[in-house]
Amino acid sequence: MKIKISVFINLFLNSCASILILFLGQIFIKALLLLIIAKSYDANLMVIKGNFDLDIPVTSWTTDLVMIFYSSPTIISILLTSLLFLLLPTLQSCNSCTRLWLLWSFYICWTDFCYSIFSGGLTKDGFGYVFQYLYLSETFNLILTLLSLFIVPLAALITGNHILELQRAYFPNLHYGNNKKFILSTLILPSITTSSLLLMLQSDFKVTNSLSILFLPITVIPFLFARSDYIPPYEKTIKDETISNQKAFSAVILSLLIYVALIENDLKL
Repeated sequence: MKIKISVFINLFLNSCASILILFLGQIFIKALLLLIIAKSYDANLMVIKGNFDLDIPVTSWTTDLVMIFYSSPTIISILLTSLLFLLLPTLQSCNSCTRLWLLWSFYICWTDFCYSIFSGGLTKDGFGYVFQYLYLSETFNLILTLLSLFIVPLAALITGNHILELQRAYFPNLHYGNNKKFILSTLILPSITTSSLLLMLQSDFKVTNSLSILFLPITVIPFLFARSDYIPPYEKTIKDETISNQKAFSAVILSLLIYVALIENDLKL
């Protein structure tokens, strides 16, 4: 059994839509958390070019406020990653569309966690303020920054069986695991495409933003080098669900428009 071009495109669009919707969902979760923190300090939350800040005088920043405000997005990312990791074993009882969403949710949260540490250590902004207020040595800061880059592919190592189960749910008659066309259509190409689109849509170019494009593809690229062993036909019957090409493409365009509106307009909440 081979994967047809029409199916390849459908899987590609489904993954692109999933990535973009979940990416925006993660932003809104962070915004909600930071808004709660801002209101608890009787301040307004500023969203400037997609970045979060508090509308308070510089003299009003305290050590506790810096630690809480700038560490919260990273903490919520690792908490969501941990929660999704605990949910991964339940994927066998889910349909293929739900599996795809949960897996991409895990990859996006894991990538965001790693990138926040990497970017903070590199630029001293965002989570980097936490590094400064903890008075970490430059050597330890460098170690954390490099470690955050090297652990990115770990997500692929711990979800390899789940990707294989997803493939077998979509294509129960494929007798070889880690089919390269499936990996390309579902993981590699969507991650590269969506990351590139998000980067190109940013009007304020920064080196760190260009580096962020690497993190999501790095997370899934190890699947290309996984062994393709013979496996018996899939005996389970799981309801196969995908979004139609038209709906998936519409979701991609709508998500990109929302992202552009978010980064091109400054908000005070």
